[in-house]
Amino acid sequence: MFNDSVIIFRKELKNIFKDKRTIFAIFILPLILMPVIFSSISYVSTLQEKDAEENVYNIIIENSGDPVFEDMLRSSLQFSENEDEYNADTDLRIVFPKGYRPGDISTVKIYYNSLSSKAKYAADVIAGILNSYESSINQKMLESHGLSLSELDNINTEKIDTAPEESQGTDFLSMMIPYMILIYIFSGSMSIGLDTTAGEKDRGSLASLLVNQVSRSSIALGKVFYVIVAGLMNSISSFLGLIIAFSINSKFFGDGVFGGNMNIFTLSNILTLLVSLLTLSGIAASLIVFLGSLARNMREASGYITPIYIIVIVMGVVTMTMDSTMGTGLFFIPIINSVFSMKEILTNQLNTVHFIISTVINLGFISVLVYFTSKLFNSERIINTI
Repeated sequence: MFNDSVIIFRKELKNIFKDKRTIFAIFILPLILMPVIFSSISYVSTLQEKDAEENVYNIIIENSGDPVFEDMLRSSLQFSENEDEYNADTDLRIVFPKGYRPGDISTVKIYYNSLSSKAKYAADVIAGILNSYESSINQKMLESHGLSLSELDNINTEKIDTAPEESQGTDFLSMMIPYMILIYIFSGSMSIGLDTTAGEKDRGSLASLLVNQVSRSSIALGKVFYVIVAGLMNSISSFLGLIIAFSINSKFFGDGVFGGNMNIFTLSNILTLLVSLLTLSGIAASLIVFLGSLARNMREASGYITPIYIIVIVMGVVTMTMDSTMGTGLFFIPIINSVFSMKEILTNQLNTVHFIISTVINLGFISVLVYFTSKLFNSERIINTI
């Protein structure tokens, strides 16, 4: 049976290497797409920030009465002061309380349009300037009593990272990589898995395959192996693309994140990461092959897969900012346990018990799906197309 499965697997796998477009989509596209996506984000964000810095804003300042504040504001923000009342052409409005005098305990209001990125940028700058303005007022008040602001600053705060050196600066990696890989594994497996099941039903080639002497269980297993390998290759290529993207854009995302530590990629971590990717690819492949085999045609298969894909996206988003050490119970949930295993590996906090639980649960889940797929192939329902 296993030998027959390998024959089916090799037959299906040859389809990848026969089609140049498929090779490009699985191996080349992720290596190009990831750097392009993140480089584009970095480039656009830099342009927006530069544009916001160079923009000349229309600002109304009410009840200030202190030129010092305006001078401080002009040193950080280009603006023309609007003497008229607030209107559609006014970007921001700064309102001091009526009768305000420097040193009064006051609440200063900043009115801005949150739909404008430039206005949001300017509002943040103004808030920072108000803090500096407050410090300058306090300094003058203290000097009148023979004191200085620095004399009152008697506590300095220093943040010291106690995480192991090889784990420092990996938090962003552990947030983004599992999410992106999860999405890529399922999206990559979807097209291949549906094509080799529901797609073959539409083309009429599945029926001719089933009349061969090869057992139907071997055919089901071979197709699952094929989709697993294809999804795994796609996810590894996506992973390498992410590493390239993060390395290229380290200044934008922070040197501490990407330029920091690549020491997490030890041999043991790479091997455990590959096992996590393999089991996750196995779940995606077995689930998609089962649903694709259950469907009568491609349209019905797409209807089955779409809700699953949406759930996977939600899982990826929800788990992005979750701590991998939240609890052992999470490692009993298929798909989610792979995400948290990758988080532990990427932060160099791999818990062997968690990893074993995750692997066993996922292999069990894959076995159940393969079993039902095999049962489906051994029934006449597999050839139903209407």
